[in-house]
Amino acid sequence: MTYVNVKMSCEESRDKERWYWPGITRHEATEILKDHKHGDFLVRDATQENEYTIVVKKGHKVCSLHVIKHDGMYGLVRHRCVHPTIAALVRQMLQDPRTYKDLFPGIDFLHAVCRDEEEEEEEEKHKLQHLLIQLVNANKRLVLELRDYSSHMQRLKTVATELSASQTTVSSLQVVLQIFEEQLKSLKAAGTEEQLEEKTFQSVLMNAALISRRIQLIKDRQQSEEGKLFNLQCEGQFLEETTGNYKHRLLLLKTEQQRFRRKVEKNVCKTYVDLLLRDEDNLELRHFGPDAWLVECDRLAAEAVLAPAVPGTFLIRPKDSRYVLSIVCAHDDTNRIHHIQIHHADGQGYGFIADFCIFPTLEDLVTKHRTISLHYYGFNLDVCLTCPIGCKDNSG
Repeated sequence: MTYVNVKMSCEESRDKERWYWPGITRHEATEILKDHKHGDFLVRDATQENEYTIVVKKGHKVCSLHVIKHDGMYGLVRHRCVHPTIAALVRQMLQDPRTYKDLFPGIDFLHAVCRDEEEEEEEEKHKLQHLLIQLVNANKRLVLELRDYSSHMQRLKTVATELSASQTTVSSLQVVLQIFEEQLKSLKAAGTEEQLEEKTFQSVLMNAALISRRIQLIKDRQQSEEGKLFNLQCEGQFLEETTGNYKHRLLLLKTEQQRFRRKVEKNVCKTYVDLLLRDEDNLELRHFGPDAWLVECDRLAAEAVLAPAVPGTFLIRPKDSRYVLSIVCAHDDTNRIHHIQIHHADGQGYGFIADFCIFPTLEDLVTKHRTISLHYYGFNLDVCLTCPIGCKDNSG
Protein backbone atom coordinates (compact mmCIF):
# COMPACT_ATOMS: atom_id res chain seq x y z
CA MET A 1 0.00 0.00 0.00
CA THR A 2 1.24 3.50 -0.89
CA TYR A 3 0.25 6.48 1.21
CA VAL A 4 0.21 10.23 0.84
CA ASN A 5 2.31 12.21 3.34
CA VAL A 6 2.87 15.55 1.64
CA LYS A 7 1.66 19.13 2.01
CA MET A 8 -1.57 19.91 0.21
CA SER A 9 -2.62 23.24 -1.27
CA CYS A 10 -5.72 24.82 0.26
CA GLU A 11 -6.77 25.94 -3.20
CA GLU A 12 -7.06 22.40 -4.51
CA SER A 13 -10.61 21.24 -5.02
CA ARG A 14 -11.90 18.93 -2.32
CA ASP A 15 -13.14 16.49 -4.92
CA LYS A 16 -9.64 16.14 -6.36
CA GLU A 17 -8.10 15.25 -3.01
CA ARG A 18 -7.22 11.58 -3.17
CA TRP A 19 -7.81 11.09 0.57
CA TYR A 20 -11.44 12.20 0.09
CA TRP A 21 -13.78 9.26 -0.55
CA PRO A 22 -17.15 10.68 -1.65
CA GLY A 23 -20.27 8.58 -1.35
CA ILE A 24 -18.93 5.73 0.81
CA THR A 25 -20.76 4.60 3.95
CA ARG A 26 -19.35 4.15 7.43
CA HIS A 27 -19.33 0.39 6.91
CA GLU A 28 -17.48 0.71 3.61
CA ALA A 29 -14.89 3.00 5.19
CA THR A 30 -14.38 0.48 8.00
CA GLU A 31 -13.91 -2.31 5.47
CA ILE A 32 -11.31 -0.25 3.61
CA LEU A 33 -9.28 0.48 6.75
CA LYS A 34 -9.66 -2.80 8.64
CA ASP A 35 -6.49 -4.27 7.13
CA HIS A 36 -4.49 -1.04 7.35
CA LYS A 37 -1.94 0.08 9.93
CA HIS A 38 -2.42 2.25 13.00
CA GLY A 39 -2.71 5.91 12.03
CA ASP A 40 -4.05 5.35 8.52
CA PHE A 41 -7.10 7.51 7.80
CA LEU A 42 -9.46 8.84 5.13
CA VAL A 43 -12.16 11.48 4.81
CA ARG A 44 -15.72 10.66 3.82
CA ASP A 45 -19.05 12.51 3.65
CA ALA A 46 -20.98 12.67 6.92
CA THR A 47 -24.70 11.97 7.13
CA GLN A 48 -25.50 15.70 7.00
CA GLU A 49 -24.89 17.42 3.68
CA ASN A 50 -21.59 19.33 3.35
CA GLU A 51 -20.22 17.78 6.51
CA TYR A 52 -17.33 15.33 6.84
CA THR A 53 -16.13 12.43 8.94
CA ILE A 54 -12.53 11.35 9.40
CA VAL A 55 -12.22 7.56 9.71
CA VAL A 56 -8.93 6.48 11.31
CA LYS A 57 -7.28 3.19 12.31
CA LYS A 58 -6.56 3.14 16.06
CA GLY A 59 -4.62 0.01 16.94
CA HIS A 60 -6.84 -2.86 15.79
CA LYS A 61 -10.00 -0.73 15.76
CA VAL A 62 -11.47 1.71 13.24
CA CYS A 63 -12.78 4.98 14.71
CA SER A 64 -14.88 7.78 13.22
CA LEU A 65 -14.41 11.46 14.16
CA HIS A 66 -16.90 14.12 13.06
CA VAL A 67 -15.37 17.24 11.50
CA ILE A 68 -16.81 20.39 13.02
CA LYS A 69 -17.34 23.58 11.04
CA HIS A 70 -17.62 26.75 13.15
CA ASP A 71 -17.67 30.27 11.74
CA GLY A 72 -16.57 28.89 8.38
CA MET A 73 -13.51 27.16 9.87
CA TYR A 74 -12.84 23.43 10.27
CA GLY A 75 -11.56 21.35 13.18
CA LEU A 76 -12.26 18.26 15.27
CA VAL A 77 -13.33 20.25 18.35
CA ARG A 78 -15.23 23.55 18.43
CA HIS A 79 -12.47 25.63 20.05
CA ARG A 80 -9.90 24.44 17.51
CA CYS A 81 -11.79 25.23 14.31
CA VAL A 82 -8.97 27.25 12.76
CA HIS A 83 -8.61 25.75 9.27
CA PRO A 84 -10.30 27.47 6.30
CA THR A 85 -10.79 24.24 4.33
CA ILE A 86 -10.98 20.52 5.00
CA ALA A 87 -7.77 20.21 2.93
CA ALA A 88 -5.99 22.59 5.34
CA LEU A 89 -7.14 20.48 8.30
CA VAL A 90 -5.82 17.29 6.70
CA ARG A 91 -2.56 19.06 5.83
CA GLN A 92 -2.09 20.06 9.48
CA MET A 93 -2.83 16.50 10.64
CA LEU A 94 -0.22 15.09 8.24
CA GLN A 95 2.36 17.68 9.28
CA ASP A 96 1.75 17.00 12.98
CA PRO A 97 0.10 13.56 13.46
CA ARG A 98 -0.30 14.24 17.22
CA THR A 99 -2.27 17.48 16.77
CA TYR A 100 -5.26 16.12 18.70
CA LYS A 101 -3.36 13.68 20.92
CA ASP A 102 -4.45 15.52 24.08
CA LEU A 103 -8.13 15.26 23.15
CA PHE A 104 -8.13 11.83 21.47
CA PRO A 105 -5.58 9.62 23.31
CA GLY A 106 -4.23 6.74 21.23
CA ILE A 107 -5.19 8.33 17.89
CA ASP A 108 -2.53 9.41 15.41
CA PHE A 109 -2.95 10.72 11.87
CA LEU A 110 0.05 9.19 10.13
CA HIS A 111 -0.98 8.38 6.55
CA ALA A 112 -3.88 9.34 4.31
CA VAL A 113 -5.28 6.43 2.32
CA CYS A 114 -5.91 7.44 -1.29
CA ARG A 115 -8.66 6.31 -3.65
CA ASP A 116 -6.60 5.49 -6.71
CA GLU A 117 -3.93 3.71 -4.68
CA GLU A 118 -6.56 1.63 -2.95
CA GLU A 119 -7.92 0.74 -6.37
CA GLU A 120 -4.41 -0.17 -7.47
CA GLU A 121 -4.10 -2.50 -4.49
CA GLU A 122 -7.43 -4.11 -5.35
CA GLU A 123 -6.17 -4.54 -8.89
CA GLU A 124 -2.97 -6.10 -7.55
CA LYS A 125 -5.03 -8.47 -5.40
CA HIS A 126 -7.06 -9.41 -8.45
CA LYS A 127 -3.85 -10.00 -10.41
CA LEU A 128 -2.47 -12.16 -7.61
CA GLN A 129 -5.66 -14.22 -7.46
CA HIS A 130 -5.53 -14.63 -11.24
CA LEU A 131 -1.87 -15.67 -11.00
CA LEU A 132 -2.73 -18.22 -8.31
CA ILE A 133 -5.44 -19.71 -10.50
CA GLN A 134 -3.01 -19.81 -13.44
CA LEU A 135 -0.39 -21.46 -11.23
CA VAL A 136 -2.83 -24.12 -9.98
CA ASN A 137 -4.00 -24.86 -13.53
CA ALA A 138 -0.42 -24.98 -14.85
CA ASN A 139 0.49 -27.35 -12.04
CA LYS A 140 -2.47 -29.59 -12.85
CA ARG A 141 -1.34 -29.80 -16.45
CA LEU A 142 2.19 -30.62 -15.30
CA VAL A 143 0.97 -33.29 -12.86
CA LEU A 144 -1.21 -34.93 -15.51
CA GLU A 145 1.66 -34.90 -17.99
CA LEU A 146 4.00 -36.39 -15.37
CA ARG A 147 1.50 -39.19 -14.73
CA ASP A 148 1.20 -39.84 -18.47
CA TYR A 149 4.99 -39.82 -18.77
CA SER A 150 5.30 -42.23 -15.85
CA SER A 151 2.77 -44.58 -17.47
CA HIS A 152 4.60 -44.18 -20.78
CA MET A 153 7.97 -45.10 -19.27
CA GLN A 154 6.45 -48.03 -17.39
CA ARG A 155 4.94 -49.32 -20.62
CA LEU A 156 8.27 -48.82 -22.39
CA LYS A 157 9.97 -50.89 -19.68
CA THR A 158 7.28 -53.59 -19.93
CA VAL A 159 7.57 -53.73 -23.72
CA ALA A 160 11.36 -54.07 -23.47
CA THR A 161 10.94 -57.00 -21.06
CA GLU A 162 8.27 -58.65 -23.22
CA LEU A 163 10.35 -58.04 -26.35
CA SER A 164 13.37 -59.76 -24.82
CA ALA A 165 11.22 -62.71 -23.70
CA SER A 166 9.58 -62.98 -27.13
CA GLN A 167 12.95 -62.96 -28.89
CA THR A 168 14.13 -65.75 -26.59
CA THR A 169 10.96 -67.74 -27.29
CA VAL A 170 11.32 -67.37 -31.07
CA SER A 171 14.96 -68.47 -30.89
CA SER A 172 14.08 -71.43 -28.67
CA LEU A 173 11.26 -72.52 -30.97
CA GLN A 174 13.64 -72.39 -33.93
CA VAL A 175 16.09 -74.69 -32.12
CA VAL A 176 13.33 -77.13 -31.16
CA LEU A 177 11.97 -77.04 -34.70
CA GLN A 178 15.38 -77.94 -36.13
CA ILE A 179 15.67 -80.88 -33.70
CA PHE A 180 12.29 -82.30 -34.65
CA GLU A 181 12.96 -81.80 -38.36
CA GLU A 182 16.21 -83.76 -38.00
CA GLN A 183 14.31 -86.53 -36.17
CA LEU A 184 11.67 -86.64 -38.91
CA LYS A 185 14.36 -86.81 -41.58
CA SER A 186 16.02 -89.74 -39.78
CA LEU A 187 12.71 -91.61 -39.43
CA LYS A 188 11.88 -91.15 -43.09
CA ALA A 189 15.34 -92.49 -44.02
CA ALA A 190 14.84 -95.48 -41.75
CA GLY A 191 11.44 -96.21 -43.29
CA THR A 192 12.95 -96.73 -46.72
CA GLU A 193 15.13 -99.66 -45.62
CA GLU A 194 13.86 -102.91 -47.17
CA GLN A 195 14.94 -105.27 -44.37
CA LEU A 196 12.53 -103.63 -41.80
CA GLU A 197 9.90 -105.87 -40.35
CA GLU A 198 6.30 -104.90 -40.83
CA LYS A 199 5.85 -104.12 -37.14
CA THR A 200 8.90 -101.90 -37.02
CA PHE A 201 7.88 -100.21 -40.22
CA GLN A 202 4.46 -99.32 -38.81
CA SER A 203 6.10 -97.94 -35.65
CA VAL A 204 8.37 -95.71 -37.74
CA LEU A 205 5.38 -94.37 -39.66
CA MET A 206 3.47 -93.61 -36.44
CA ASN A 207 6.46 -91.78 -34.92
CA ALA A 208 6.96 -89.83 -38.13
CA ALA A 209 3.32 -88.75 -38.14
CA LEU A 210 3.56 -87.73 -34.47
CA ILE A 211 6.69 -85.67 -35.08
CA SER A 212 5.09 -84.07 -38.16
CA ARG A 213 2.14 -82.91 -36.02
CA ARG A 214 4.52 -81.53 -33.40
CA ILE A 215 6.50 -79.72 -36.08
CA GLN A 216 3.29 -78.13 -37.35
CA LEU A 217 2.35 -77.04 -33.79
CA ILE A 218 5.81 -75.54 -33.32
CA LYS A 219 5.54 -73.71 -36.65
CA ASP A 220 2.13 -72.35 -35.69
CA ARG A 221 3.45 -71.22 -32.31
CA GLN A 222 6.53 -69.76 -34.00
CA GLN A 223 4.40 -67.82 -36.46
CA SER A 224 2.24 -66.47 -33.65
CA GLU A 225 5.28 -65.51 -31.57
CA GLU A 226 6.94 -63.83 -34.54
CA GLY A 227 3.75 -61.78 -35.05
CA LYS A 228 3.82 -60.80 -31.37
CA LEU A 229 7.52 -59.96 -31.66
CA PHE A 230 6.85 -57.74 -34.68
CA ASN A 231 4.08 -55.87 -32.84
CA LEU A 232 6.31 -55.40 -29.78
CA GLN A 233 9.12 -54.10 -31.96
CA CYS A 234 6.77 -51.60 -33.59
CA GLU A 235 5.34 -50.49 -30.23
CA GLY A 236 8.81 -50.22 -28.72
CA GLN A 237 10.01 -48.11 -31.62
CA PHE A 238 6.96 -45.84 -31.32
CA LEU A 239 7.44 -45.48 -27.56
CA GLU A 240 11.11 -44.63 -28.01
CA GLU A 241 10.26 -42.00 -30.60
CA THR A 242 7.53 -40.38 -28.46
CA THR A 243 9.64 -40.31 -25.29
CA GLY A 244 11.36 -37.22 -26.64
CA ASN A 245 7.98 -35.53 -27.18
CA TYR A 246 7.02 -36.22 -23.56
CA LYS A 247 10.30 -34.75 -22.31
CA HIS A 248 9.80 -31.64 -24.46
CA ARG A 249 6.25 -31.10 -23.20
CA LEU A 250 7.35 -31.65 -19.61
CA LEU A 251 10.08 -29.06 -20.02
CA LEU A 252 7.58 -26.52 -21.38
CA LEU A 253 5.04 -27.24 -18.64
CA LYS A 254 7.69 -27.13 -15.91
CA THR A 255 8.93 -23.80 -17.26
CA GLU A 256 5.36 -22.45 -17.31
CA GLN A 257 4.72 -23.61 -13.74
CA GLN A 258 7.97 -22.12 -12.45
CA ARG A 259 7.25 -18.82 -14.20
CA PHE A 260 3.87 -18.47 -12.47
CA ARG A 261 5.35 -19.72 -9.20
CA ARG A 262 8.08 -17.06 -9.17
CA LYS A 263 5.45 -14.36 -9.67
CA VAL A 264 3.19 -15.76 -6.95
CA GLU A 265 5.98 -16.20 -4.40
CA LYS A 266 6.68 -12.48 -4.51
CA ASN A 267 3.48 -12.08 -2.43
CA VAL A 268 2.73 -15.58 -1.06
CA CYS A 269 4.95 -17.64 1.24
CA LYS A 270 6.75 -20.63 -0.28
CA THR A 271 5.35 -23.13 2.24
CA TYR A 272 1.78 -22.26 1.26
CA VAL A 273 2.64 -22.61 -2.42
CA ASP A 274 4.28 -26.01 -1.77
CA LEU A 275 1.13 -27.26 -0.03
CA LEU A 276 -1.12 -25.75 -2.68
CA LEU A 277 0.71 -27.58 -5.46
CA ARG A 278 1.02 -30.86 -3.64
CA ASP A 279 -0.24 -33.77 -5.74
CA GLU A 280 -3.16 -35.34 -3.84
CA ASP A 281 -3.41 -38.40 -6.11
CA ASN A 282 -1.96 -40.83 -3.56
CA LEU A 283 -3.89 -39.60 -0.53
CA GLU A 284 -6.82 -41.55 0.88
CA LEU A 285 -9.56 -39.07 0.02
CA ARG A 286 -12.64 -41.22 -0.34
CA HIS A 287 -14.13 -39.91 2.92
CA PHE A 288 -13.69 -36.35 1.65
CA GLY A 289 -16.73 -36.52 -0.57
CA PRO A 290 -19.55 -34.05 0.19
CA ASP A 291 -21.63 -36.78 1.84
CA ALA A 292 -19.05 -36.84 4.64
CA TRP A 293 -18.97 -33.11 5.44
CA LEU A 294 -21.84 -31.20 3.79
CA VAL A 295 -24.57 -30.95 6.45
CA GLU A 296 -27.90 -29.10 6.38
CA CYS A 297 -27.95 -27.45 9.81
CA ASP A 298 -27.69 -24.10 11.58
CA ARG A 299 -24.90 -22.77 13.81
CA LEU A 300 -26.28 -24.21 17.05
CA ALA A 301 -26.84 -27.66 15.54
CA ALA A 302 -23.33 -27.62 14.11
CA GLU A 303 -21.87 -26.81 17.52
CA ALA A 304 -23.89 -29.58 19.12
CA VAL A 305 -22.74 -32.26 16.70
CA LEU A 306 -19.10 -31.08 16.78
CA ALA A 307 -18.89 -30.64 20.56
CA PRO A 308 -17.52 -34.15 21.38
CA ALA A 309 -15.20 -34.28 18.35
CA VAL A 310 -11.40 -33.95 18.20
CA PRO A 311 -9.63 -30.86 16.77
CA GLY A 312 -9.66 -30.82 12.98
CA THR A 313 -13.18 -32.29 12.81
CA PHE A 314 -15.36 -30.16 10.58
CA LEU A 315 -18.52 -29.77 8.58
CA ILE A 316 -19.67 -27.32 5.94
CA ARG A 317 -23.19 -25.98 6.15
CA PRO A 318 -25.24 -23.89 3.73
CA LYS A 319 -26.25 -20.45 4.96
CA ASP A 320 -28.46 -18.34 2.74
CA SER A 321 -26.72 -18.38 -0.65
CA ARG A 322 -23.26 -19.22 0.69
CA TYR A 323 -21.44 -21.77 2.84
CA VAL A 324 -19.86 -21.71 6.30
CA LEU A 325 -17.11 -23.93 7.69
CA SER A 326 -17.62 -25.08 11.28
CA ILE A 327 -14.48 -26.67 12.74
CA VAL A 328 -13.15 -27.86 16.11
CA CYS A 329 -9.93 -26.10 17.20
CA ALA A 330 -7.67 -26.67 20.18
CA HIS A 331 -7.27 -23.76 22.63
CA ASP A 332 -4.94 -24.52 25.53
CA ASP A 333 -6.62 -27.41 27.35
CA THR A 334 -10.04 -27.01 25.76
CA ASN A 335 -11.60 -27.30 22.33
CA ARG A 336 -13.59 -24.54 20.69
CA ILE A 337 -15.75 -24.48 17.61
CA HIS A 338 -15.09 -21.73 15.08
CA HIS A 339 -17.25 -20.68 12.15
CA ILE A 340 -15.63 -19.29 9.01
CA GLN A 341 -17.43 -17.94 5.97
CA ILE A 342 -16.50 -19.54 2.64
CA HIS A 343 -16.31 -16.97 -0.13
CA HIS A 344 -17.25 -17.66 -3.73
CA ALA A 345 -16.36 -15.71 -6.85
CA ASP A 346 -18.17 -16.49 -10.10
CA GLY A 347 -15.86 -17.91 -12.71
CA GLN A 348 -13.06 -18.42 -10.18
CA GLY A 349 -14.04 -20.65 -7.29
CA TYR A 350 -14.12 -20.90 -3.50
CA GLY A 351 -11.80 -19.64 -0.77
CA PHE A 352 -11.61 -18.67 2.90
CA ILE A 353 -10.83 -15.04 2.05
CA ALA A 354 -12.30 -13.02 -0.78
CA ASP A 355 -8.95 -12.47 -2.49
CA PHE A 356 -8.11 -16.19 -2.69
CA CYS A 357 -11.12 -17.82 -4.33
CA ILE A 358 -8.88 -20.19 -6.30
CA PHE A 359 -10.43 -23.60 -5.61
CA PRO A 360 -12.85 -24.59 -8.40
CA THR A 361 -15.21 -26.61 -6.17
CA LEU A 362 -15.98 -27.04 -2.47
CA GLU A 363 -14.47 -30.52 -2.72
CA ASP A 364 -11.21 -29.02 -4.02
CA LEU A 365 -11.25 -26.55 -1.13
CA VAL A 366 -11.72 -29.33 1.42
CA THR A 367 -9.20 -31.67 -0.18
CA LYS A 368 -6.40 -29.10 -0.28
CA HIS A 369 -6.98 -27.96 3.30
CA ARG A 370 -6.37 -31.42 4.59
CA THR A 371 -2.74 -30.22 4.66
CA ILE A 372 -3.06 -26.40 4.42
CA SER A 373 -3.62 -24.80 7.82
CA LEU A 374 -6.19 -22.03 8.24
CA HIS A 375 -3.54 -19.84 9.89
CA TYR A 376 -2.28 -18.95 6.40
CA TYR A 377 -5.42 -16.84 5.99
CA GLY A 378 -4.88 -14.81 9.16
CA PHE A 379 -7.50 -16.55 11.32
CA ASN A 380 -5.02 -17.31 14.14
CA LEU A 381 -6.20 -20.92 13.91
CA ASP A 382 -3.49 -23.49 13.29
CA VAL A 383 -5.80 -26.29 12.20
CA CYS A 384 -6.41 -28.31 9.03
CA LEU A 385 -9.60 -29.96 7.76
CA THR A 386 -8.42 -33.42 8.79
CA CYS A 387 -11.58 -35.24 9.80
CA PRO A 388 -15.05 -34.78 8.23
CA ILE A 389 -17.94 -35.11 10.64
CA GLY A 390 -19.09 -38.15 8.66
CA CYS A 391 -15.82 -40.00 9.39
CA LYS A 392 -15.98 -42.58 12.19
CA ASP A 393 -12.68 -41.59 13.83
CA ASN A 394 -13.60 -38.13 15.01
CA SER A 395 -14.70 -38.62 18.61
CA GLY A 396 -12.48 -37.50 21.46
